[in-house]
Amino acid sequence: MFHKQVHWCRILLIVLLNDTIIVLCQLNAQCPGADQCEDAYVFCSLDEMNGFTCNTPGTTKGTCRPGCFVGGANNRTWWAFVSQGGNVAITLNVGSCIQNGVFAGICVGFFGECDCQDEILCIGYYVQTNLSMTYQLPNLKPCKVYYMFFDHGDDNCDFTINTSGGGPPNLSISDINNIPGGVIEPVCAGYCHYKLFVKPQTGGCPEPTYVWTLDGNPIPGKTNELFLDFPDEGDFKICVTAYISNQNNSPACQAVPKCATVKVRRLPDRIGKPRTVCYGSQWHSQYLYTSGTYRESLQDNNCCKFDSIVQFIILPEPQTTDVYFISCDNKPYVDILGRSYFPCKDNFLVNLPKTTDIYKCDSSIRLTAIGVDYAPLWKAKCKNGKVELDPNINLIKQCNLGESYEFDYKWYKKSDTAKAVIGTGVNITVDTINEDYCLDVKLHVELGKTVLDCIKTFCDSINESQVKSTFENRAITLCDSAKFNGQTYSQDTQLTQQLKNIYGCDSIVNTQITIQKSSTSYLTLNACDSIVVNNQVYYQSGKYNQILVNANNCDSILNLDLTIGQSRMIDLNYQGCDSIAVHGQTYYQSGTYTLRFSSPTGCDSILNLQI
Repeated sequence: MFHKQVHWCRILLIVLLNDTIIVLCQLNAQCPGADQCEDAYVFCSLDEMNGFTCNTPGTTKGTCRPGCFVGGANNRTWWAFVSQGGNVAITLNVGSCIQNGVFAGICVGFFGECDCQDEILCIGYYVQTNLSMTYQLPNLKPCKVYYMFFDHGDDNCDFTINTSGGGPPNLSISDINNIPGGVIEPVCAGYCHYKLFVKPQTGGCPEPTYVWTLDGNPIPGKTNELFLDFPDEGDFKICVTAYISNQNNSPACQAVPKCATVKVRRLPDRIGKPRTVCYGSQWHSQYLYTSGTYRESLQDNNCCKFDSIVQFIILPEPQTTDVYFISCDNKPYVDILGRSYFPCKDNFLVNLPKTTDIYKCDSSIRLTAIGVDYAPLWKAKCKNGKVELDPNINLIKQCNLGESYEFDYKWYKKSDTAKAVIGTGVNITVDTINEDYCLDVKLHVELGKTVLDCIKTFCDSINESQVKSTFENRAITLCDSAKFNGQTYSQDTQLTQQLKNIYGCDSIVNTQITIQKSSTSYLTLNACDSIVVNNQVYYQSGKYNQILVNANNCDSILNLDLTIGQSRMIDLNYQGCDSIAVHGQTYYQSGTYTLRFSSPTGCDSILNLQI
């Protein structure tokens, strides 16, 4: 059997130019088998493969090991194909083989992917020299890329492929946007996200990869729909094609492209009715201060650009007025829009949008606002045997914004329902009889051109009968000495002082000063280990002081001279024969003995003997 040399083309790049497909490819004079599955050439139907004669020159070991395969990592070449789906048959006719390995012949496997996992058919049988085998592939999916390998070990065999069924897939492109004439108009300049589309594939074929171009330049997007912006006017050529690719996404099985011309034009100007508006109004990006015709570039909801032209009549600018406000009860100033402003405000600019004229133009005021508040701080004092009441009226939290004040006073007894006036001065002098008095205080306030009278009533709570001279006797007892009014006293003394009380009245104070004496004593004590003196424990010899209280409730200082000896305990071990003598005493039996001695300090010393 002879080897038929076939010229075939591997597609490198698809270009759409003037509605024509230009395919850039590489011509080969060898079989279309690839060493790697991902690089396999894709036949666009089994019809293209029918009668194909080739050989198996590949020397690349298989990269995957399917479960159906019985050999080792043998040499393989990979092919790929698509079809319109359904049941197909592929017959392998093996010619002569140059045998270099154990098995002479070719083993074929069919898979849906390159990893040998999606197995379609794999018998694991080598078709040897001058033999053939037909492979039935049922229920193939339309447009799906299937991969088959020719495993030939180390042999070089001639073979021929015959196919039945598996015609080309129905891969076609409809008119863009369903417009048969290929002219899409009108499209307004500036249109954003304009939809371009072709119909989805029919006949059960899944969506292929689409290629779109704009004036010959590729556009990102691989589906049958595309959204484009058209910011400028002009005529633009849109073309689209589709292809099926292998695992490395190399294009194959390309559909005939379709093209359309998109005519993009700017929308006409839009002229509005003349308008009368307020001074300083905003129209889109412009502020209006003078009457005239204005133009503004705008766009609609689809981003389409157009010019809006309007003639505006501008009203005069409203004048800002000065407003002065006085509050006697801390209430705020409320503008015509219902907004509140509390004192103190000094020439505060208040904008009043859309409040003047029939056109509701903006207006404004300059607000100066103060709050008036005052209260008494009652005082009383003696005056020639009577009582002078002083309300001492104080202004609270003055704003000091140029306002002026003038006071007016009216005194009357609280018990007098007729409120007969008994005084009009700042203060009043009354008898030392307990009586309640009231005072009406009118405060006349002027601010700018605004005048207001604030009136408040205050009543005293002073007991006038207590505003008089008093006498007081005091007795003070202290220890050793007393310092009184800057002078020191060490003996019993009687003092008389004449003072002024809080009301300015005489206050006579007689003070009897009694001086008691502190005492000192000494105590010498001896003890062993520790000693307790007045509930305080001492463990060391030394001189100590204790401060106590004597019978006069004055300090009593106790000086202590303490001698504290320490007891001792000694453990001794002795060994001997028959008897042992310790400190003049003889012991004849083994055992533990305790001896007690007195030290020179009078404290015990204990001797523990282990005999």
